[in-house]
Parts: sequence; structure tokens; C-alpha cells
Amino acid sequence: MFGKWKLSVDTPFGDEVYTLDLFSDQNGFYGIIGNDKGFLKLTNIKISDGKFIYWEEKTDTPIKAKVIFNGSVEGKLMFGSIKIHEYLNVNFEGVLNESI
Repeated sequence: MFGKWKLSVDTPFGDEVYTLDLFSDQNGFYGIIGNDKGFLKLTNIKISDGKFIYWEEKTDTPIKAKVIFNGSVEGKLMFGSIKIHEYLNVNFEGVLNESI
């Protein structure tokens, strides 16, 4: 589950590609998600059963919003949904790719 993921997010403006880097250490789980439009540090990641991932963070860019990420992992594949503020829910799928 840890490493560099390439995510395709189905937004109202078309598919957008993001990179999701997931890490762990003795203090827990953390990461970074972003693309050429900006990045968001992830400090509140929760992982259960080694296949479910959840995080929520607040951002000010490009809009001020609360972002909630729910994903499932099956091998090198990840899929799920991202809720942005109260009004937008988008789906994503991704692949673990160490060569990005």
C-alpha cells in the first residue's frame, strides 16, 4: 500500500491525474497528494485491514474546503471516492507505480 500511486480522478471538468505518495514510520501514516495545480500534505491517514484507507484534511487551495478520501486497495489497484466540501463527490481509480 505504501509508495507512489498514480490516481485518475473523475471530476466535473474531466479526468485529472494526481500523484499520491503514502509513507509510514513509527509515528503513523502520512503522505502527499497533488498534481501541477498544487499539493496537499496528509497528516491524518487511517488504514484498516491493510486494504482500506481514509483521510480528511482542510485546504485553502484552490478553494477553502474539507477533503475526505475513502479508498480500497486490492494488490496494486486503488479505487474509491473523494468528497470535497459539502457539495462535490468524485470517484477515482489508481495504480501503484514505483517508476513515477
